[in-house]
Amino acid sequence: MLLKRGSLAIVLALGGVMNLGAVVCDLTTAGANCTNFGTSGPALAGPGATLLEAGIAPTGTGNIDSFVRIQQNGNEQGYNTDFRPLQYDEQSSPTFTRSLLLSTVPTVNIGGTLFREFILDINQQGADPLLTLNRIIVSLRPSGNSAGATATDGVAFGAAAGLFTDDTLVYDSGLANTIEMNFNLNAGSGKGDMFLYIPNSAFTGPNTFVYLYSEFGFGPNDTNDGFEEWAVQTAAPIPEPSTVFVLCGFIAAGALARRRLMQAKIS
Repeated sequence: MLLKRGSLAIVLALGGVMNLGAVVCDLTTAGANCTNFGTSGPALAGPGATLLEAGIAPTGTGNIDSFVRIQQNGNEQGYNTDFRPLQYDEQSSPTFTRSLLLSTVPTVNIGGTLFREFILDINQQGADPLLTLNRIIVSLRPSGNSAGATATDGVAFGAAAGLFTDDTLVYDSGLANTIEMNFNLNAGSGKGDMFLYIPNSAFTGPNTFVYLYSEFGFGPNDTNDGFEEWAVQTAAPIPEPSTVFVLCGFIAAGALARRRLMQAKIS
């Protein structure tokens, strides 16, 4: 599967098998991807997310809008909120750790299905570039200044529980599942290392603020350098219709493709 920039293609296989037991999503090679990873919806009964090794994503505040930065050597965890003081290992700057309205998270149409797109940028030492992303939990709440999350590293949530006791659970990557990443593929801050696509159908109910909790470095590969940063694009991704690839999975009848422009203007 390919994830490239400009005139090349991003290929997404939307078929696949629901994950059973511990699953490793290996994004340590260029163009790697995982489909149907984790579970979505308030009862964790819906389809999982699509994860893509990002290639070179837009750089700088003109292209991406950061909403949480987390930093702690060894291992780290955190989520976005306007509340202060922060609970875990988040950076305190309100520019980079803040509330996030669902309306500002871009939607992407992939083969007729809408997904919400999130971008992850990691930082590791070039001589030790691998990093484990141990958990992603996304939920919705009515306000952007919540505090006191119930998340504990290494502890699973119940099927109907979210990041807080009274929110709407959107997505959980799974307690035992891990995502392996390679900083050297897209070295430097401000360059995306992973795209996370969560089915739009999982964002249900009246709550309008998105909370994204994540854990890094709880094994096998720990954190050893700068911050990890979640962001959204400042403009909705633009699909390109000209190139279509077909991928056959283990039980997938077929697959669909799209290309996305990574800059607001390509000459």
